[in-house]
Amino acid sequence: MTHYGQNRGDSRSISILCSDVVVTSYGTLAAECSEDTANGEEPSPKDGPLLQLKWRRIILDEAHTIKSRSTKWAKAAYKIKAERRWCVTGTVIHNHVNDVFSLLHFLDVRPWSSWAFWNRGIVANLESNDLKRQRTAMSLIRDIISSVTLRRKKNTKDSRGERIVQLTKKTVELVQLTSSSQERDFYNALHKRSRVQFDTYLSEGKVMHNYASILELLLRLRQACNHPYLVFAAAPSKDSAVMRDKDKLYKQFMEAGSSAEYVDKVFKDVQSGALGKALQCPLCLDVIDDPVAPKECAHPVCRVCMMESLKRANKCPVCRVPISNESVMTLPRESRFSIDLSKRWRSSAKIDELLKDVRERQDVRNRSKGNGIGKTVIFSQFTSMLDLVGVALDRQSFKWLRIDGSVPQAQRALILQQFENEDEKAKDSSNILLVSLRAGGVGLNLVAASFAILLDIHWNPQVDAQAQDRIHRHGQTRDVLIKRYIIRDTVEEKLLKVQERKQHIADGALEVATDEDRKQAKLSELKLLFSVS
Repeated sequence: MTHYGQNRGDSRSISILCSDVVVTSYGTLAAECSEDTANGEEPSPKDGPLLQLKWRRIILDEAHTIKSRSTKWAKAAYKIKAERRWCVTGTVIHNHVNDVFSLLHFLDVRPWSSWAFWNRGIVANLESNDLKRQRTAMSLIRDIISSVTLRRKKNTKDSRGERIVQLTKKTVELVQLTSSSQERDFYNALHKRSRVQFDTYLSEGKVMHNYASILELLLRLRQACNHPYLVFAAAPSKDSAVMRDKDKLYKQFMEAGSSAEYVDKVFKDVQSGALGKALQCPLCLDVIDDPVAPKECAHPVCRVCMMESLKRANKCPVCRVPISNESVMTLPRESRFSIDLSKRWRSSAKIDELLKDVRERQDVRNRSKGNGIGKTVIFSQFTSMLDLVGVALDRQSFKWLRIDGSVPQAQRALILQQFENEDEKAKDSSNILLVSLRAGGVGLNLVAASFAILLDIHWNPQVDAQAQDRIHRHGQTRDVLIKRYIIRDTVEEKLLKVQERKQHIADGALEVATDEDRKQAKLSELKLLFSVS
């Protein structure tokens, strides 16, 4: 039976006792955990039936949801009584080694399930200045995780030599595109300025002190690979100087004549650094859709990362100044584009390629009347890029749907229902779905599609892989084609190398690193990303 939302019914219903399997949500579990006993681990008469009963087996799907031990979700999970406990997750360590502790505590892996023991044996050693103690703690964490982990991949085989999960064929194509001369001029000017700034930080030994600013430089370069409009849209409208700079850049991009003259103008105009404030979270490296900032220092991060950080310490996660929950303010969202895209439209290499692929796919579907040909999903980590794709599709009279972080859960369900509708004549059906990487990483079943386009490269290869898994998963009956777009001779090619390094670590073992290891790895990656092709 299902026990959540409208299906929850009477929380004291005897139907739970009569069911072999009960499916619920973390929210429902937390709601049934009495406020009076939330800090304890023994059930009380005020708790709901999920915590009153003793279960044969408890399985936490997406178990990293309880990674922060101070959340109500985690506290409610700790209180469940069960003979056997499972945690299912693809992310054992998300941001901090204490993420592991929460899982070990739920699993009751003694003595490491004791916070005092964990803090003394692991955390204290990792935070010491003794490299030997740090290495010992890291090795111990790997041993602990390995001793309680069953690692399964899509290509894992059973005792008969057959894959444990039978999936259709998946083909991933890397599509290397050449940008137009105007796009290339704009990118080169931006890259030259960014590299000068990075080299300055490097020579002064201040790279890590200016990490957020460097991420902003990289963000602008990555956005320029998609479309220069994304860089223009980044400038905050309340800053008149930046607005003038943005308008000048826009005019030059739209009306540029001589390439050499254009490069010179753009470089001089961006030399002041007035391309807008950072829109990338320095913690998760995702574009910030829901920005917040503490009043004390005004460093913008995404809301999720800020809340997670405050659970560990009342300090700004960027500069470490003391802050409080009450001082965190929501930053206003501004219009992405100050120009009328319908009247002043200009395409880009990626959008041109996307339209070609979508048109070819649609022609094949029309000829086959949809038989055996799945629909199309288009992923981007930049919601502003999805805006541009929507305009381009409208201009070609394609019907499309969209899901991003701003779409409520109920509306998502309706959009997915429309996307799954195979009736081509239905007014609300569509063969194309635009999805932001963050919204589409988990919780979406997109097997109605068999073709996906990833418009940009994420820092973390697992984010791209999770997006692909929304399509290539159990229930998919068609072969799947994934196309990943990158622009030649840009930061995107180097970002692929960074992804390969990260994937190599993930494939080899569950890796834990010291602060110094992470610092050197980041510095090495930044040097690669700003190097000349």
